[in-house]
Amino acid sequence: DKAGKLYLPAVQKMVSDQAGAFILLSTRQFSDAVLNLEDDPEWGPRGVILDENTKEIKVHGYITHSLVDDFERVASENPTVSTVDLDSDGGRVVQAEKMRNFIHLHHMDTLVTRECDSACTVVFLGASRRSLAQNARLGFHTASAGGFIAKATNKRLREEAASAGVSSDFLARAYTTDTMWYPSVAQLKAARVITDIVPTQR
Repeated sequence: DKAGKLYLPAVQKMVSDQAGAFILLSTRQFSDAVLNLEDDPEWGPRGVILDENTKEIKVHGYITHSLVDDFERVASENPTVSTVDLDSDGGRVVQAEKMRNFIHLHHMDTLVTRECDSACTVVFLGASRRSLAQNARLGFHTASAGGFIAKATNKRLREEAASAGVSSDFLARAYTTDTMWYPSVAQLKAARVITDIVPTQR
């Protein structure tokens, strides 16, 4: 009928737009999956070392498959070392959760003396004792995958952080901001994100 003919172009456009969005989503997710399998070489150097002076395991660089494997190996080879010093701009959430679970299972402490952003904060919250140097900072933002906001992941991260004792008001902002948010030390302490503040030079 006449009404159907009037609406047909709009319906066709809607279907076309949705198909285009699906193709874009699929392409980005595929590219992201390939990079993940290749251990994200574009993210630069990363590594794990045992600091003989401080008796701490130092982790630097983006959190990927290889970094988590190296961390678990070093930690297993040095079972008396209980502190993990994190210095990372982020990485893969799933790998961060794996690292966090290892830290929690082995009752290790976490420490940040420089910077720990994005997925790194997931690892940081794995410990019961979480220390921050006076001039260091933690960065939070909403999780994404393949360039798109990952709603289910953000929901899970909020629930897991809440179980670590972090306040709901803090989490409501931490996992809904598109740009990196660096809370003050006072905010981190009040929200129970950190348990201790340590001198910059130890």
